Amino acid sequence: MHQKKAMVTFPLRSGILRAMPAPSKRKPTADPRLALRAVTVDNPFYSRAHAGDPTNPKRINAVVNIRESAITMLASRNKIDAAQVAAATKFRALFAWAGIRR
Repeated sequence: MHQKKAMVTFPLRSGILRAMPAPSKRKPTADPRLALRAVTVDNPFYSRAHAGDPTNPKRINAVVNIRESAITMLASRNKIDAAQVAAATKFRALFAWAGIRR
């Protein structure tokens, strides 16, 4: 059953009243599909030749959208362990590399 939205009328300069939906009580968000989380990941620019150098860390902080894939969503909720995440990520990369279409 659909409920009708409350309508609010606003006077226009021409004297005609115009019905518009009442404002929502929910706070607007930038994008409700995004769920960003700070994580520590392997540095993609890490070089073993400069190991130990403070400007060449092995791991760095990054911001990740956990809703980007089901794998990251399940991992963020601790539903799968690290080995399952690694296997799923490798499978996903191989699947994308193979270019398999549905």
